[in-house]
Amino acid sequence: MVNKKIFWLIIPLVGIIIFIKYKNTYVEFEPTIFRDDSYKRIEVDSLFYKNLKIVFGYNNVLYKIDEQGKFLVKRNLNADKELVFNYTKKALDTTWLNSQKKY
Repeated sequence: MVNKKIFWLIIPLVGIIIFIKYKNTYVEFEPTIFRDDSYKRIEVDSLFYKNLKIVFGYNNVLYKIDEQGKFLVKRNLNADKELVFNYTKKALDTTWLNSQKKY
């Protein structure tokens, strides 16, 4: 009887822990544009990632760079395609980037 109660308390707790861990893991940032009514991943060069550092710094985005030089962001950020699109757009916007370099 006691073991059943403990079991039913542990199962939701384990589920919550797994969910939180899953949402907070880091995945590769996927540069995205909005075209033809959908979000599409684009290929970018190394200059883009240099600019992305400026964008992430301005927006206080937590990120990591793995051994291969890939930018990693939290899974929940990468799942928000509109936010990824906005960060991609800023990293490609030379006018905005130049305005940030002045400060």
